[in-house]
Amino acid sequence: MDQATALIISDDPDFSRLVMDRWQGERNAPAFTLMSGDLCHDLDADAFDMAIVGAVNPGILPSVLRALDLPGKPVLLACKTKPSAQEARHAHPGVRILQQHPGWLDTLVLVSAEVLRLGQAMARADGAEQAGKSLERQAALGRYSCCLNPDRSPPRRARKLKPSATWPCACTKSCNASPPSKRN
Repeated sequence: MDQATALIISDDPDFSRLVMDRWQGERNAPAFTLMSGDLCHDLDADAFDMAIVGAVNPGILPSVLRALDLPGKPVLLACKTKPSAQEARHAHPGVRILQQHPGWLDTLVLVSAEVLRLGQAMARADGAEQAGKSLERQAALGRYSCCLNPDRSPPRRARKLKPSATWPCACTKSCNASPPSKRN
């Protein structure tokens, strides 16, 4: 699986450095992209897997969170004060809020790692669902082909599975395909 990418948006270089330094000790550390709050407009959704926002100028924080309101892209906001956390939670309910307290970096890494793992699991589930749909379409095509050509001898594997005199077709019960004629 590809390495995850975390976008860190902060106007304070110390915030970014603290987050990256704390995360470097982890086994599955993501790649990091750093950006200041005034530059994060028209973001490329494919460029990151999650965003971590902290120490952003309060005047531009709402526009930063609006720019990050992308489908399937989780956002974690680290707030210093409880009122700013409550205000952000009210204005942007989809954003995960973390209040900075002693040990907040450990919590940030733990929550972020779980969010990234959830994103990877969702991607695998979507891939499995797409593969299942493709296989279902292929199976339907095979059944359709089998019904259109009832004189075609059944596949060798099907003959082994159903050695009866009926057509070993996987069609629905409404199929009127006749069994293949016996050849001497």
